[in-house]
Amino acid sequence: MAAVTAAQPRSSKTESYVDNKRKEDIRQANIKAARAVADAVRTSLGPKGMDKMISTANGEVIITNDGATILNKMEVLQPAAKMLVDLSKSQDSAAGDGTTTVVVIAGALLKQCLLLLTNGIHPTVISDSLHKASTKAVDVLTAMAVPLEISDRESLIKSASTSLNSKVVSQYSTLLAPLAVDSVLSVEDPAKPDMVDLRDIKIVKKLGGTVDDTELVKGLVFDKKASHAAGGPTRMENAKIAVIQFQISPPKTDIEQSIVVSDYTQMDRILKEERNYILGMIKKIKATGCNVLLIQKSILRDAVTDLSLHYLAKAKIMVIKDVEREDIEFITKTLNCLPIANIEHFRAEKLGHADLVEEVSLGDGKIVKVTGIKDMGRTTTVLIRGSNQLVIDEAERSLHDALCVVRCLVSKRFLIAGGGAPEIELSRQLGAWSKVLHAVTAAQPRSSKTESYVDNKRKEDIRQANIKAARAVADAVRTSLGPKGMDKMISTANGEVIITNDGATILNKMEVLQPAAKMLVDLSKSQDSAAGDGTTTVVVIAGALLKQCLLLLTNGIHPTVISDSLHKASTKAVDVLTAMAVPLEISDRESLIKSASTSLNSKVVSQYSTLLAPLAVDSVLSVVDPAKPDMVDLRDIKIVKKLGGTVDDTELVKGLVFDKKASHAAGGPTRMENAKIAVIQFQISPPKTDIEQSIVVSDYTQMDRILKEERNYILGMIKKIKATGCNVLLIQKSILRDAVTDLSLHYLAKAKIMVIKDVEREDIEFITKTLNCLPIANIEHFRAEKLGHADLVEEVSLGDGKIVKVTGIKDMGRTTTVLIRGSNQLVIDEAERSLHDALCVVRCLVSKRFLIAGGGAPEIELSRQLGAWSKVLHGMEGYCVRSFAEALEVIPYTLAENAGLNRIAIVTELRNRHAQGEINAGINVRKGQITNILEENVVQPLLVSTSAITLATECVRMILKIDDIVNVR
Repeated sequence: MAAVTAAQPRSSKTESYVDNKRKEDIRQANIKAARAVADAVRTSLGPKGMDKMISTANGEVIITNDGATILNKMEVLQPAAKMLVDLSKSQDSAAGDGTTTVVVIAGALLKQCLLLLTNGIHPTVISDSLHKASTKAVDVLTAMAVPLEISDRESLIKSASTSLNSKVVSQYSTLLAPLAVDSVLSVEDPAKPDMVDLRDIKIVKKLGGTVDDTELVKGLVFDKKASHAAGGPTRMENAKIAVIQFQISPPKTDIEQSIVVSDYTQMDRILKEERNYILGMIKKIKATGCNVLLIQKSILRDAVTDLSLHYLAKAKIMVIKDVEREDIEFITKTLNCLPIANIEHFRAEKLGHADLVEEVSLGDGKIVKVTGIKDMGRTTTVLIRGSNQLVIDEAERSLHDALCVVRCLVSKRFLIAGGGAPEIELSRQLGAWSKVLHAVTAAQPRSSKTESYVDNKRKEDIRQANIKAARAVADAVRTSLGPKGMDKMISTANGEVIITNDGATILNKMEVLQPAAKMLVDLSKSQDSAAGDGTTTVVVIAGALLKQCLLLLTNGIHPTVISDSLHKASTKAVDVLTAMAVPLEISDRESLIKSASTSLNSKVVSQYSTLLAPLAVDSVLSVVDPAKPDMVDLRDIKIVKKLGGTVDDTELVKGLVFDKKASHAAGGPTRMENAKIAVIQFQISPPKTDIEQSIVVSDYTQMDRILKEERNYILGMIKKIKATGCNVLLIQKSILRDAVTDLSLHYLAKAKIMVIKDVEREDIEFITKTLNCLPIANIEHFRAEKLGHADLVEEVSLGDGKIVKVTGIKDMGRTTTVLIRGSNQLVIDEAERSLHDALCVVRCLVSKRFLIAGGGAPEIELSRQLGAWSKVLHGMEGYCVRSFAEALEVIPYTLAENAGLNRIAIVTELRNRHAQGEINAGINVRKGQITNILEENVVQPLLVSTSAITLATECVRMILKIDDIVNVR
């Protein structure tokens, strides 16, 4: 048996079945999937690259050409393709820029690998060869590099500019590049010059203005306002700043608790203890010299109560509350101070010091700035502004890349050429090196060029679809333009009906789903924020520009060429408009009224323009602060709407108006002369602590005693109020319980104190500013010096309703009130919108004191001058500028069409008159002819026209450069 076994022939090798075809298919599938990702971002490469529009499931729209952002938002499922997404993230982490470049190079390498694999070269051989080639490439690049001195600021700026020139906000590179360089250099530690932590550069975004308003702040910026409660300070010189991480409120344990009291005497004692506890905390704070508090946001309860804010205001301590927990480290590093976790650890040595902490108005919002910080840490803040959220977000991403580029140069101080120069040089040197290698790799034929499949047809289709969708929005509002424009009836899901021709209102109510169309809605909002008027004009101009762009694209002109030409044309247009403008004196009330009338003449309530225009002018002028004549806050003008009468009954009230009646309970007074007014933020009712409590009673005798205590407690409060001379109470609305009980109202009526209850919390600041008084947070602080004084507070009947008027206010603040009347809610709401536009127009003229003609005159003059300028430009640029000029004629065409005039005849005559030098010739839609529109008093602020041109062009350029839409869940 053994002999038989030994005689069997032995196999010379071990064989196994391997499905090589399947492995090749997997490898090819992986390469193709990864290359698809590379192809998706390839068109975004470089300063003339296209942008991608990313639409998320929650309706957010992002427009960017930043490779890391695009890939991060793409829902890539294939594992090999995901590796290219991770590759982009790695490049972003390592260098902060080149996130598109790295993916495009990877895609090109994979293409070459596919050719090599097809020629039968083993993957390991290819892999080893690529490693050798990359090592050699790094050596070549290092040899090409130019050393850089960190003191060479100009070279740093040039490098940052190169990064920014490939971004959506490239036109702002001359501002952002130096800002990025100065930011990085300001946080660099000389002891560790190659270690720059970008977390030491805080970016704060604030909607409004343009990217040109972006600034570097040597200090701190908070996107919030200071506490105005109880008239607390909003500006503090020689600031001593505490960053606290505890609540300024009655103590509360981590364990849930409740207090059981047997009577109101005990309750009253607890409330006094609460007040004394808070007062004790604030005395400790004040004793350190602290005059500014930065209070960390609390999740479970308010970090600071109304009563605490009252005491802090009394102590002249400025409060910025709800500071985010994640910002505390940056803030304390900047202030060179320590966060304070407990009142017991509150000491002077833990404070930060600054020359100035002040609340600053920016457009319709406010921020707090901290500047002149003593022994400031190595940090800085960048305040980014922009006309809409899309622009602000892209400016932030672009600035981040520029910061990363500068950080790279500070760490590794070598520069290298861009523009494809290093890649071509690498290709040349590696090609020469490959000829001396002895391997199968060297024998392979080299591809003469890198090819990649890009579906240009799809990109053209996307671009055309975006343009058509956006134009549809523009067409929807075009018929509403001008004094003879049509109105739109908007019907909402809840049955509300709105009739208006206000562009911002129409677009805001439209349920636009297509991302590019949404951009025109945002464009209208941006114009409303920047100028307050011209919201239809800006959208109509954008629609006309898109129409011209579609023709230019059809003629084969590249989107980037069109985009750059539009930017040049808009810059030139702003210069022409500025040259046409007429200076205005703020004392020239008649000119202000004429401009407000022009705005109102295009509204549904245009027949009331002779009433509303002077009212708008007087309102704005009454709130202008002589110390800051170019800063008008429209929140100082309160609009109150009351159904009944007609718009003719609308009036300007030098005082306050409440759309509610005075309390009539128990026959309380409804008219008070020589009024002494208190604004209170506490309840006139039995006491209640912040901690949950219950009263335990054992019999009816005890219950009767408690009820008597309640009555005595309320009566005691009212006696204190009456003792100050107060005869009018404005009581803030309470959410959890009634601010004033029926029993309290009975006692107040008996004391002849007039009561207006349920005043909204958000109105308190306006009321106290108007009355020049302080809100009162607690009965213990009720004193005569906190009262406002007025000649008369009275309840007035208006139709079927009643209002309360406060007039003849002593030392009245810079505020005013407009009472709008109307026969129905539709008319009242439209009157409010129209008046808001008129107020914005007057505000524009107070801020930028230049007027310009209306009636299509500036647009036709722009068209003429830009058309002439296009003839001296060369090539495609001149052709694009001429198209821009033609697009602006949409305004006079539409004005004539909406007025029922022969638009071709009217615009032809208008062109001729301007060619003869009549730059103020415009369409007088009331007379149906061409007249000198300035003489007809049809004028508007320069800011409205320049803003409309700039914003429309910016929006169109963004739409034009989008060549793909990425939908993400």
